[in-house]
Amino acid sequence: MENSNSFRLINRTRTAKRSSRGFTLVELLVVIAIIGVLVALLLPAIQAAREAARRSQCTNNMRQYGLALLNFESTNGDFPPGCLRKGTKSKPIEDRSVQGQGLGSGNQSWIAHCLQYMEEFNVYDMIDWDENQEDQSTNSRPAGFRAGGGDPGYNNAQVIGFELAIARCPSDGFVDRDEIQFAPTNYVACNGTLGIGMPDQTERGPNREKLGPDGMFLISQRRSVRQIADGTSNTLALSECLINEPWVKRVEGSTASAKRILAGLEPPIDANYKGAPRGFSWYYGRSLQAWSFTGAIPPNDPLSANHEPEIWTFQGFYGARSRHPGIVNVGLADGASRSVSDDVDILVWSGMATIDGGELVSLDN
Repeated sequence: MENSNSFRLINRTRTAKRSSRGFTLVELLVVIAIIGVLVALLLPAIQAAREAARRSQCTNNMRQYGLALLNFESTNGDFPPGCLRKGTKSKPIEDRSVQGQGLGSGNQSWIAHCLQYMEEFNVYDMIDWDENQEDQSTNSRPAGFRAGGGDPGYNNAQVIGFELAIARCPSDGFVDRDEIQFAPTNYVACNGTLGIGMPDQTERGPNREKLGPDGMFLISQRRSVRQIADGTSNTLALSECLINEPWVKRVEGSTASAKRILAGLEPPIDANYKGAPRGFSWYYGRSLQAWSFTGAIPPNDPLSANHEPEIWTFQGFYGARSRHPGIVNVGLADGASRSVSDDVDILVWSGMATIDGGELVSLDN
């Protein structure tokens, strides 16, 4: 009887040991495979949700810029210039015969002019608007603001290196400050379809009857609401660019210009000179690639396989670009913010980039 009880005890112990064993290798692999499938299914949804949040933040930034532009116009009677090269902060030179000649001022961009209307009072008050920051260096980088944020002997050195949160789209993760010593921006203003921003630059040729100043933002000249004959709700004011991508290039020493190339007066030129990158400064407007975009190029227009530059010469064309899949965000002259598909009709896009072209176009079409 005692032996029988002992046998039952041993048998129960062996059964318990067998029932408490761990996973087999096959079972473990099955579990890992199931987890991998779940991650593969959930990861795109998580990434899409994150991008939706980043896109929403970008849209909010665009709205704040639009509101700042309207407040600037309400206070001053005009919108700010694309960048201020001549004249004073309160009154840029209006004589078109001297527009864009020389660089005898601070070259502050439209963003710098709008700071006080975006509650960036401390940054705005730091700016010395009368300091001459004429470009004396290569690659369109002013001598006073080189590596490390700039020469402390320049009053605006601290400003130009100040990271402005509203100047960055969260979808563009650019962080390489070795290439760009300035505080960059993803938000740029529309210079129309001319792609140069100078109000006195026109050129006629077999391809186009006129290449005139048709955009909302120019160099050292302001636009008023009454000049936007196409309607503020049908006119592009702002869009996005990708910081440092693509690099802007030019032909060193060339006298040709993009406006003459588009007019059919000169052939395109292969660029071989690396210039300043897109969006390299929210403050410094000396170079158009820092503050502007053109409606002559579709949004997110793909570069060719051999990495040709966006422009032919130093005076060129810069497209609107973003990291948002399939779209770019834009701000209209009435302060509204919209998302525009990469597949937008180029006639609609370029028509929206002009202020008085008379085109019957709308992003609602």
